[in-house]
Amino acid sequence: QGTLTLFTNERGGIVDDLIVTNTAEDHLYVVSNAGCADKDLAIMRVRGCPSPTGSGDVRDVHLEVSDNALLALQGPSMARVLQAGLPDDLAKLSFMNSITTTVFGVPGCRVTRCGYTRADPTSPTGRRGTRWASPTLTHLCPAGKRRRAAMDFPGAAIIMAQVKEKPKRKRVGLTSNSAMGYVEAAHSRAGTALTVEVRKKQHPALVTKMPFVPTQYYMAK
Repeated sequence: QGTLTLFTNERGGIVDDLIVTNTAEDHLYVVSNAGCADKDLAIMRVRGCPSPTGSGDVRDVHLEVSDNALLALQGPSMARVLQAGLPDDLAKLSFMNSITTTVFGVPGCRVTRCGYTRADPTSPTGRRGTRWASPTLTHLCPAGKRRRAAMDFPGAAIIMAQVKEKPKRKRVGLTSNSAMGYVEAAHSRAGTALTVEVRKKQHPALVTKMPFVPTQYYMAK
């Protein structure tokens, strides 16, 4: 099972987004943006995950980098095309899930049903794979309720205060050209007419609900 998550900084801002998959092979598989690979690796190497035994700087997690290539398949024929080269049944692979398998005779490929579009894409490999390996997955640091409760991630105080008190600005959809933008919370209600400035030119826009189009993420039955 995978999830889209974020690296944050001490100011509560976003450094990069990444996909983390909890694999069946006793490790987490991290896929970050290739253009931010060096920056993301530096963050993981410096922070890592503290040992659950509380033994100072000793860490029970190590980083293994696999310099993989990415082949992304998208479109209505994606599943049929890829299925021809797989021994596994793609109909059983839901969105944000992955398997390690043989793809058209090439062993050891990770096939993930994920993507940023709202269609049904599949990635037979990762953009840049980074594997967090550990004797037990329970010693790793998953994002989610535990991290929010522990307040042990960069910018936690700022981010959690905004979650509790509600932010002054909100990200909204704009129908001027199917864009997104940040507006004052008082003007974030769907249907609100706004004037936006793009490249020093002003344009009328209307706040609209997101997503702009219905999702079509595949879920196995």
